[in-house]
Amino acid sequence: MRGSRGRCQLPSNHFGIGCFYHIQKFNYDIDRIKLIQQCIRNHRGSVLNSKITIEELCVADADAISHFDNVPSLLYLAYVNKKLGIDEGRKFVPLKWIRFH
Repeated sequence: MRGSRGRCQLPSNHFGIGCFYHIQKFNYDIDRIKLIQQCIRNHRGSVLNSKITIEELCVADADAISHFDNVPSLLYLAYVNKKLGIDEGRKFVPLKWIRFH
């Protein structure tokens, strides 16, 4: 945990809202902080953790919806980053969409 906190405090960390160091600036109570952290941990479709609270479901749905206009980036991910062949990419992209939901 100590290493995570140090990483959160680095100026290069632009994704630190989920760490306690950043959330405590808002003076939220500890239960609210835990809920925010849980939402951040579980919002991605590729994270197969259960989404239990309404907040987690809402954030996960918003994340999925945000990808509707990102088909080109999914294709880039499949064919450029992952260097998949045509058939592999054809299978990868729909599976990625399914995980978003």
